[in-house]
Amino acid sequence: MGLAERAKDGDIEAFGELVDRFKRPLCAVIYPMVRDWHVTQDLAQEVFVAAYRGLGDLQDPERFRAWLYTIARNRTMSLLRRDSLVDFRSIERIDEGDLRAPVGSSRGRQTMGLENGRMSPTAIRRMRQAILALPNDYGALLVMRHMEGMAIAEIAEVLGRPPRAVKAALHRARVQARDVMMKAGLTMEKMLNEV
Repeated sequence: MGLAERAKDGDIEAFGELVDRFKRPLCAVIYPMVRDWHVTQDLAQEVFVAAYRGLGDLQDPERFRAWLYTIARNRTMSLLRRDSLVDFRSIERIDEGDLRAPVGSSRGRQTMGLENGRMSPTAIRRMRQAILALPNDYGALLVMRHMEGMAIAEIAEVLGRPPRAVKAALHRARVQARDVMMKAGLTMEKMLNEV
């Protein structure tokens, strides 16, 4: 029996493990949309409370991640509409907070092209800052696809968009990320050679 199924059956410890497992990735998805670390943490907490209260509505525990991210996206969009928090910041002003792959996870290293481990921590931080500087929800899309390793269909489910639209948005996000990184002087060659 998986953690989500155990949590749905009332196991509080299992839900605590889910919170530990998804806290950072959830914040990594929320942060690019709100661009405020304190708001991100508050929203993440609110999402986990809503998820706990709504566990009875979770029909397929195997889809917990997509379900959780859907709650996060809906709460974040409601907040943005209500408070007009959209603030397009430059790379220099973004505080990335504590966004990184979970300890012991190789997912972030592999999906960011770091199989050989040659990119420095400074380069990784600068790349994240560039991604988080993207407008719209492009940063969140890139995080879901390349750091979380989510499939296009799963992202489409979270966003409530057709997979074709997600592919197109991911393409635009990658192009804009490349442009932002180039403007900031973050060529792949420089990033691999940084100390």
